[in-house]
Amino acid sequence: MNDEAPNAIQVADRFHLLQNLAEVLEQALGAQGKALKAIDTAQRLASVIDTVTLFCHFPE
Repeated sequence: MNDEAPNAIQVADRFHLLQNLAEVLEQALGAQGKALKAIDTAQRLASVIDTVTLFCHFPE
């Protein structure tokens, strides 16, 4: 609460709430960028391996 205006009502509009949320998400996801890229790469590689395994027969 603001000491200079004790009877004031604090108001927040949707635009600024969403703007603040977007900034926090960018910071949080930006900090995890390398991990997210590694997960994406691993998932893509697993998909390629699954496709190759499905269409190719490897003798045992």
